[in-house]
Amino acid sequence: MLGITVSNTPGAVDEATATTAVYLLIATMRRFSECEAQLRSGAFGPLKHVEAGARDLSGKTIGILGMTMIYHNRRQSTAAPADVPYVPELYDMLRIVDVLLVSIPLSDTTRGFIGANEIRAMKQGSIIINTARGPIIDEEAMIMALQDGHVSLSPFP
Repeated sequence: MLGITVSNTPGAVDEATATTAVYLLIATMRRFSECEAQLRSGAFGPLKHVEAGARDLSGKTIGILGMTMIYHNRRQSTAAPADVPYVPELYDMLRIVDVLLVSIPLSDTTRGFIGANEIRAMKQGSIIINTARGPIIDEEAMIMALQDGHVSLSPFP
């Protein structure tokens, strides 16, 4: 053996991961990274394209894969609040969300779970935030969707 210790700590970073997901959601909607890059370059004037594209979460629909809100999972959760709709069919959820948060464990069955078909089922300009393991999203499908604008690098037009 190589002397490498591997461990699993379920639940250890659940709250930190949820906080990170919310931060990424807000940062993407408000286009914080573009503003920060401008400040770091020494420019302090307004970015017209950023101001025009920045959005607020008000009125947006958010789907969370593997967690709760409007949600899809293999089975309906008895722990979900009564006012959080369960969407039994993944594609039904994908068609209505503006933002998809992916938070499912990586396994043989979830590798590539979000591929070209799933991404193309989403609205044009949707945002995907992946707080799960990278290989859950098909990288080639994601690159194509980013290049042709189906998935947005910035909030909705």
